[in-house]
Amino acid sequence: EVNLMISDLNDPITLEDDGEVTEAKEAYEALTEEQKTYIIALPTLDAAVETINVLKADINAVIALIDGLNTPITLSQETAIEEARDAYDSLSTYEKTFVNNAQDLFNAETDYQTLLDQIEEVSSLILDLNDPITIADEQAIFEVREAYDALSEEQQTYVLNVSDLTDAEAQLVVIQAQIDAVIQLIIDLHDPIRIADEDDIEAARAAYNALSVLERTYVTNVNELTNTETDLATLYAEIEAVNEMIENLSDPINLNDEEALIEARDAYDALTEEQQGYVLNFPSMEQAEAAYQTLLDEIDAVIALIDALPDPVTLDDRDAVEAARAAFNDLNGLQQDRVTNEINLLDAEPRLIDLAIADEVTQEILDLPSEDDVTLEHQDAIESARESFNGLTQNQRGLISGNTLQHLVNAETTLERLLNPPSGINGFSLLPFHIAGGIIIAVLFFIKSKRQGA
Repeated sequence: EVNLMISDLNDPITLEDDGEVTEAKEAYEALTEEQKTYIIALPTLDAAVETINVLKADINAVIALIDGLNTPITLSQETAIEEARDAYDSLSTYEKTFVNNAQDLFNAETDYQTLLDQIEEVSSLILDLNDPITIADEQAIFEVREAYDALSEEQQTYVLNVSDLTDAEAQLVVIQAQIDAVIQLIIDLHDPIRIADEDDIEAARAAYNALSVLERTYVTNVNELTNTETDLATLYAEIEAVNEMIENLSDPINLNDEEALIEARDAYDALTEEQQGYVLNFPSMEQAEAAYQTLLDEIDAVIALIDALPDPVTLDDRDAVEAARAAFNDLNGLQQDRVTNEINLLDAEPRLIDLAIADEVTQEILDLPSEDDVTLEHQDAIESARESFNGLTQNQRGLISGNTLQHLVNAETTLERLLNPPSGINGFSLLPFHIAGGIIIAVLFFIKSKRQGA
């Protein structure tokens, strides 16, 4: 049977006969030693086995090359992979079926190409970066850096334009530093804002304006800068408003400026101490306030003079009344309007006139002789005294004492008797005169008491 198997082998032997040759060889090896001596075609079998081994040598070489590839694949294995591929490609299609690790070669090639693709992708990403860099490239640079760092150290050595990435990152650092500097300048601004911060505000604004339009969008606290600028403008506006209020005060100041003066003072006091130092015409306001106070003091002085007048006044108060009137007349019209007790002065002055007139009439009456001493020579004096009395107003008559008036009546009675001496004069004949005089005196006292009561 073995001899038959050997004789059935093809001639020449090819790899396609590998199965039959192997089967024949295994059948031979299964024989006993005695049986083997009967295999007369053994040389043919040995030759076939040798031929198969020779044919398999190239295949084994390919297998060995593939087995020699390291795992994982690295770029340094490029030559080994190419050699394994060349050796594999030199085999016939049938021989390739005997390369039992061919898939390892395919995987190695795929892995190698993946390494190359990753390098190419990173290189392409770097190439696509803008030049010059802007802050808008931040994300792209970040992604390129991540992709580069994800490469193996060996792959990174194949990224020939990596310096462009580092240059871009350096540019980005500078741009970000400029943006951060502006943000910090704004953070450092005093809160609340002061006029002393004006230079710092201008520096922050200048730094912000130096940024590109795009970079400015990264200044997250720009609204705070705008607010501080508004606050600073408000501080100056408040100062200017106070300066203008003071500027608009009358010169010289008058009582009509009271409201404006109060508003100016309130506005000034509402300023900060720093702002007040910028109100350059503040001395003018102080002078206006002092002048205004002087006007009030002058009014108070006149009010005090009038209040000091007795009620009612007498002739002894003439100097005091005249002094109050002179002080009142020295006031301007606006001041006079504020003399709240002017009516008292107005009442005192006519009373003083009445007193003076009444005093003159009183003196004229008292200068008449007593009734026992009256003669016809006193007629003119008595009639003059009566005329003077009759020329008085009711207020003035009320200032004539009853005794004084009685003195005049007595003188008139005596004069009448002398001018018209009656026959048979007795006490009863003079009664009508005495009664009339008494009635007149009573009426005058009544009028006087009513006026004093009023």
